[in-house]
Amino acid sequence: MKSDLERLMTEKGLDALVVLGAAAGNPSLYYVVDGAGLGNAIWIKRRGHEPHLVYNPMERDQARATGIDGSTFPENDWSRFLEEHGGEGPETTAAFLSHLLKKNGASGNVGVYGTGEAARLYPMIKKLGETPGITIHEETNGRSLLEAARITKSEVEVARMKKVALACFDAMDGIKAIIRSGRLMNGRLHDRTGRALTIGDLRAAVRRAWAQHGVIEDHDSVVAMGKDGTAPHNRGTDTDVLEAGKSIVVDIFPREGGGGYFFDMTRTFCVGTAPARLREVYSQVKEVLLSALAELAVGTRCIDYQIKACERFEAMGYTTIRQDSRVESGYVHGLGHGVGLDIHESPRLGGPLSNPDVLAPGHVITVEPGLYLPDEGVAVRLEDVVYVRPDGRIENLTTYPYDMEIFPEG
Repeated sequence: MKSDLERLMTEKGLDALVVLGAAAGNPSLYYVVDGAGLGNAIWIKRRGHEPHLVYNPMERDQARATGIDGSTFPENDWSRFLEEHGGEGPETTAAFLSHLLKKNGASGNVGVYGTGEAARLYPMIKKLGETPGITIHEETNGRSLLEAARITKSEVEVARMKKVALACFDAMDGIKAIIRSGRLMNGRLHDRTGRALTIGDLRAAVRRAWAQHGVIEDHDSVVAMGKDGTAPHNRGTDTDVLEAGKSIVVDIFPREGGGGYFFDMTRTFCVGTAPARLREVYSQVKEVLLSALAELAVGTRCIDYQIKACERFEAMGYTTIRQDSRVESGYVHGLGHGVGLDIHESPRLGGPLSNPDVLAPGHVITVEPGLYLPDEGVAVRLEDVVYVRPDGRIENLTTYPYDMEIFPEG
């Protein structure tokens, strides 16, 4: 949590932090400015002191709303640095940052965070490190300082994620409503006018829910039927007509507008009665999901849940990723991951056996087992998001049913 920053700075031997860039698409800056809509800013924190925010004067209202002590770029003579260094560039930014650090009494071991073009960031950081009295802190092992802070969420952060979850639930309801409103003709779903209903119609229902709730998606949601669903990140084919008896994997992961917190959930549906094989696979995936959810406990190694999931699927006769990292049929991915300002964060319920992550209060993680059978054209994935509360209790944030068969009423 953000309250851990001071402790983490001490543990890592950091004298100052610099976070720069735009807030949108930049989790580090978004995090430290509480999501303020800043197009360009520099946040500086000296250990033991309150942070200072440098911002564009056109964004003064957003900056002041953060409650962070601040000043504008013009107030810090930005135009002088542009003139002296021939316009914007790595040397200009390095000189300006050096000026800001000195002005804020900061020196010593400095960590620089944020996003930008690598070809410009590298020479800028290198140049900044040549400033007398400043050493650039290098994050060479494990999580970065800001990643370490973000791995645990406050109740306020979780409340924001719960609001995004409501959009997801409405999106799933919208998909089911379209299926229920149709009628089957020769095994294919049509609306009341006789028009064939497609994967694209389901995706449109998802996007309507996003618009109603004011959330956004960085990438297309997964709405994939049959063979498409057997490649976990195949987004699906919008022109595919919905067919009875086929698996439809729906994996949705919107975030707050402006680049905030994500939510992530998956359900698998079938139009009408599912064939026996699909029912069997669905039952097996649900069994692994519910077993994992029941076993989650503070202080346990995250990788152990992946191991147990693999053992369960292997006992059912499937190949898993721990047996063969190249596997494309069976259980082919990790059991889950952290969710927050990035869709995939630490901790991870997967990865190498050396994964050091241990489940702790404040973690928000997905649990998402799946089976993918390309030769059979069958795919099932179920995904819930859980929150490890401060008292260690596990709260499932995905309060949505696991119904698979959706029956047309037309």
